[in-house]
Amino acid sequence: MSGGSFDYLCYCEADELHNRITDLESMKQSLICYGYEDVAKDTQRLIEYIKSAQITIGTLKDMLEPVFHAVEWYESGDYSKDTMIKELEKYRKKESE
Repeated sequence: MSGGSFDYLCYCEADELHNRITDLESMKQSLICYGYEDVAKDTQRLIEYIKSAQITIGTLKDMLEPVFHAVEWYESGDYSKDTMIKELEKYRKKESE
């Protein structure tokens, strides 16, 4: 039998881990079953770090979305420069509060 029971989690790049929470949870359960609770705890820490990062990234992305929209629409010719600047200044003002 070859490897791949966890869809080759061992070769997963760090930036792909956010899509592999289910595999990480399964790995953690296997580690517990094999008596390696300490390693399972580190795996759980990794899961928690990923989830925390996803929340942080999502929050910041939501905050920046109007800015990204304004710049993209300006560079596509759909917004005037004044409209873009208005959105940028609104973000800047909100962030300085």
